[in-house]
Parts: sequence; C-alpha cells; structure tokens
Amino acid sequence: MKPIRISSTHAIEHTLLHRPNRIQSLSIVRSALSNPKVKRIESLAQNAGIKIHLSDQSGKDGAAVTAVIAAFPYTEIKPFIERHAKQTKQLVIALDHLQDPHNLGAIIRSAEALGANAVMIPKTRSALVSEGVYASSAGAVETLPIILVANLGEGLRKFKEQNYWIVGAHHSEKSTEIRELPTFDKIVLVMGAEDTGLTEIIQKVCDWHLMIPQVGKIESLNVSVASAILTYAILSRHQAT
Repeated sequence: MKPIRISSTHAIEHTLLHRPNRIQSLSIVRSALSNPKVKRIESLAQNAGIKIHLSDQSGKDGAAVTAVIAAFPYTEIKPFIERHAKQTKQLVIALDHLQDPHNLGAIIRSAEALGANAVMIPKTRSALVSEGVYASSAGAVETLPIILVANLGEGLRKFKEQNYWIVGAHHSEKSTEIRELPTFDKIVLVMGAEDTGLTEIIQKVCDWHLMIPQVGKIESLNVSVASAILTYAILSRHQAT
C-alpha cells in the first residue's frame, strides 16, 4: 500500500494531535501562515519534530497545507476480536460494499465521535481509505480501527461466533423499528450500499433487520445519516444499561 497525500486541514490537525508519527512530510504555503488554523498546524508539527517544507506556491486545488501520510494500517479481524473479547458492550459498523469515499468518511467520523469500536469494510468493490476519506472523516480514520476483510459475509460470521448479534439496516415489512430492538451487548450494525442497500447474501447472515421510522414524505435517508442515527440509538442504550 502506498502513502496517502492529504490536504484537508481538519484531517492534518487531527492526525498531528493523535498520530503525529504517521506523518512523513508536511508542506505549508508561506502566505497561508497568517491563517490561525495553518499556524496551529505549523506549531503542532514543530512540537512533534516533523520537518516542514515552506513553499511559495499552493498545492493541488489551491491547498495551503499538504501532508504525506504513511500507508494506512488496516486492522485484522482476528486480533481485533481477541483484544475485545472481555469487553461486554461493543458496536462495530460493517459496510456492505459502500462505494462513495465521502459516505465512508462521514460514517467513520460519526462512528468515532459517538464511540463505536470499529468500522469493517471488504477489500473489493468497496471504497477504501483514501484522501477523500481522510477529508470527509476529518482525520477520524486515524483514531478508529478500520477492519479490512476479504469477504464481508465471512467477517460477519466470525463476529457471530463470538456472540455478536448481526443487525442489518434493511427496510421491509418484517423489519424491526430501532426502538423495538432488544438491548444486546455486542452488535455488528451492517449498512448497505448507496443505491442497492444490503445484498441478499448479507441479509441472510443478519440476525435482525432494522429500520428507522420516518414520518416525512422523503422515501429514504443517506446511508451516512442513517448510520449516525442508528449508531447513536444503539450506543445510547449501551450507556443506559
């Protein structure tokens, strides 16, 4: 895997604050140092001992700051499960071949902010961690484990073997509303792709199908918005018990 070049100031600042050793190089446009956020990035980089290259020209798309991040360290499923074996309340969010990097980043951002334990994605036919994901997650990819699996169904089965309940976001007549879902300690919440939702194979792996009740006239929610709503609802229950 190759290093990733990012230019999101939010993502760069978050990485400097929490994983500064992941930054291989940093470039700043001199004229941008009058911007307080850019100045803060310079200060954080200096404190972390990162060499700063000052330039008179902005990077691509007029970026004032550009960082090169070491190749992304995906998490393997088996060590993750072993590390969390003794934790009673957990939530992992699995994504069934999500394609849009913006949606992936937004889901990671809300998952990290709300306290989920990890996000799981398949290696193929899926958005992977990229510059766009760093930007839309505001750097949250650096502080939330991202589990990469060869086969999503097999990954879900491995969690099921460790007493996780597999709950898929799928709207049908047999789906359960979020407020009626039993309070489970260990859950894998599965979100479907943008246009197609959960595949039939993944639907069959799920123990429960979950829906968000809607009273407006819009037919559906963006997957990242739906993921945030369900994540909050599930974690709120964890905190209440």
